[in-house]
Amino acid sequence: MSDLSSSSARRHDLDALRSFAMLLGIGLHVALAYIGLGWIVNDQQTSAGLGGLVSTIHGFRMPLFFLLSGFFTAMLWKKRGIGGLLKHRFKRIALPLLFACSIITPTMWTVISWAGSRQADLYQAEEAEQILGERAPTPDIWTVASYGDMEGLAAYGSDSEQLNAQDPMYGVTPLGWTAVKDQPSAAKYLLDVGADPNARYKDQNTPLHTACFFGRAELAEYLLDAGADVTILSGVGERPADSMVHNQQITESIANMLQIPIDYEEVKAGREQIREMIALQELAVVPPVQKSRTFANTIQRLQDWPLFHHLWFLWFLCWLIAGFAVVTSVLEFLPKLKLPGILFSVPLCFVWLVPLTMLTQSQMHSEGTVPGFGPDTSTGLIPVPHVLLHYAIFFNFGALMFVYRGADKKAWYALVSHTPFSFCRVAFRIDICV
Repeated sequence: MSDLSSSSARRHDLDALRSFAMLLGIGLHVALAYIGLGWIVNDQQTSAGLGGLVSTIHGFRMPLFFLLSGFFTAMLWKKRGIGGLLKHRFKRIALPLLFACSIITPTMWTVISWAGSRQADLYQAEEAEQILGERAPTPDIWTVASYGDMEGLAAYGSDSEQLNAQDPMYGVTPLGWTAVKDQPSAAKYLLDVGADPNARYKDQNTPLHTACFFGRAELAEYLLDAGADVTILSGVGERPADSMVHNQQITESIANMLQIPIDYEEVKAGREQIREMIALQELAVVPPVQKSRTFANTIQRLQDWPLFHHLWFLWFLCWLIAGFAVVTSVLEFLPKLKLPGILFSVPLCFVWLVPLTMLTQSQMHSEGTVPGFGPDTSTGLIPVPHVLLHYAIFFNFGALMFVYRGADKKAWYALVSHTPFSFCRVAFRIDICV
């Protein structure tokens, strides 16, 4: 094992790597406006190539930051002890985060709300130019349902095997697409010819979940009349009524991603109507379960509340550093456990590290049911557990890299050269000290 005292010297190579990853963030966030996904602004022209760039950078950039942070946290711990570490991180991370939340977060809320309303106006204007019941550009049942193309839907009768089928891209049923795009007439037709109101999407949501989320009151009424289950749970354990607790930022973000115009005041009014529709059925839920759902809803609200926006990673670091301090303090009272340093050498470290990160990666994007690569985003007061755990793996690996490899720059160069971090290896060449 390398001499830990020598490893406390300034690591210019890792500073360069961190700076390069920070610069990649500029390209990442600029490209988001041109890939056709939900962002603060969306250009009408999209690029598949930029989509690949975003996925590539997003897949490794933030995990790299947390890996480096774990390394530097362990270095600071060895140099200053637990007390010195906590004091340093409080001044460098916690205090700036508190200050920024009083300035940057309200500014971001204002900008996002303004941009979202402008984007909704644009979508509304585009829809106004279309004729209601316009023929869908493709004849598949999911597209004709989303367009409300009644002539196209007429081709699908009660004997059609596709009435409850999931679309190949997002795993949403035809009835689900009518809820997404607010096509109540198309929904009523599908229900009349035998579509199952409780048929699940790939992510285990149902059309009633979608109708509740967007406040589609008329469509929800058709679903409830057809026997939609108000107690059915989605993949994340939400009842349809729980979908109505999501706040304005989350609702507008999802609508922006799907490129559908919404007015949040209308969404709230629609949700209130739906609550009244299902109130009597909700009374059948026994009080202990109701209390449990109320607690779950509170946790969901705290996870959804975008308190930190782009500063979420500082809040995650507060959690991880606190956990690091607790673990290291407890280990002081336990028998010394020394892991073989070879476990943190390349390529042997990938034997256990890759499967470990794949476990948490499998929970991203609605438990892996929605196409996408890279970690989810968690900007609320309570971090989403699988996202925090995912970054904790990289943070702790970085800390263990310091403890067992110390100042071994060759080990870091091997790590970067043999992983997706290879996109950053040019940063090592900036380090004149190597």
